[in-house]
Amino acid sequence: LWTVRDDQTLGIFNGNPKSTTIGYFRHGYIFNADGTYAYYNKISLTRSATISFSYETGTYSVSGNQLTIRPIKGQDEDWSKNAANEKGEWGSRQKSTARKSETVTYTLSKRTSPVDKLTRLILQNDKETARDGKYNDKTLHQWYYSPLDKDPGDWPPGFQFPSTEKPTVTKKETTSTIPKNIKYDLWMCHCYTASGNLSEKKFTTVVLSPDGRVKFYLPEKGLNGITPENNNQEGSWGKVTDKGNMLSLTNDKYGSMNLYKISATTMSKYPNSSSAIYKKLKQVDGLRFEGAYSPELSYYNGKTDIVSKQIDPNKRPIIFFKKDGSYINEGIEFSNLTFGDSFAIGKGTYEIVNYSLILTTQSGRTLQVAFTPVLDANPASADNSGLMINNILYYRLNKTFTPNN
Repeated sequence: LWTVRDDQTLGIFNGNPKSTTIGYFRHGYIFNADGTYAYYNKISLTRSATISFSYETGTYSVSGNQLTIRPIKGQDEDWSKNAANEKGEWGSRQKSTARKSETVTYTLSKRTSPVDKLTRLILQNDKETARDGKYNDKTLHQWYYSPLDKDPGDWPPGFQFPSTEKPTVTKKETTSTIPKNIKYDLWMCHCYTASGNLSEKKFTTVVLSPDGRVKFYLPEKGLNGITPENNNQEGSWGKVTDKGNMLSLTNDKYGSMNLYKISATTMSKYPNSSSAIYKKLKQVDGLRFEGAYSPELSYYNGKTDIVSKQIDPNKRPIIFFKKDGSYINEGIEFSNLTFGDSFAIGKGTYEIVNYSLILTTQSGRTLQVAFTPVLDANPASADNSGLMINNILYYRLNKTFTPNN
């Protein structure tokens, strides 16, 4: 449960603020492993005779650092308050109206506070939303959610979120019989963003299946065990049509794109162009490699003091891989919403299957995240400069970085 809690105070006494509580706000998200989510919002003010309570359920998807939330059901409710001498705050429901649906794509990140050691979920969007309310950081357009337990009074007595039925794929959408762990072709581009800002680029990946289907992003768990049948949230797989000199990629919900063939390993979004180049990624099954990797750019630039002064020196955001198939993770908390992100910190073993990195801890727990080379680089090369892990660029650090233990 990721929550925001805000106690409202008011009052001035002898020119100084007086801590007089006039009410509080509570809202939060629950992200489930099956791609569904639940949200609630409670507002209780001392000067109001009612409690405002809203909830919604729906589906979510993560592509790299982009989180998309798509509501399906929801209600806005007003509740009466119990008398002061009665047990509990909630009275009876007075009013209920259908909640307006608000599909939003956020930029997703996490940050661990050096003060309380909590790892917070950070959502960013250029506009404030009805669901998230006012920004916690107006400059960066961000909201901060903490991993706190539900307060017993946050929900009405006996309240349960309605179930969410995810869209299913009918048999007629299947064009051929596919083995459980098929081999895909992946193409990556370091392209300018849709904002049109010529200073902004990002890595984008296209997944092509052998039966002529396309996904415009790499799932956060990679492709180990993934098929178009068991991973088709919101109709995310589209159709590939080979027109000789180009591939036509279409999807009813995600749009369309043409890729013009240049060579067996190179295509472009535009005909006769050397820009917006997509490179075919090398296969990585069974890869063993060695080195220290971090998503922290200051480490890559050798300025370790910038980050190290703000965090526990024994929990640096670095993961070490060895050619014997072992790893040491000193402080990387992978951005997966559905289970304890920090359990893979420490030592264990790794394997790479179908563009998935599978980390197995010493206690036997496993974590699977996306793993690819960067463009057409050889990830096994001694001079490779980085890798894409969990759809985030991990820089290869110099040899002065060694494990603390």
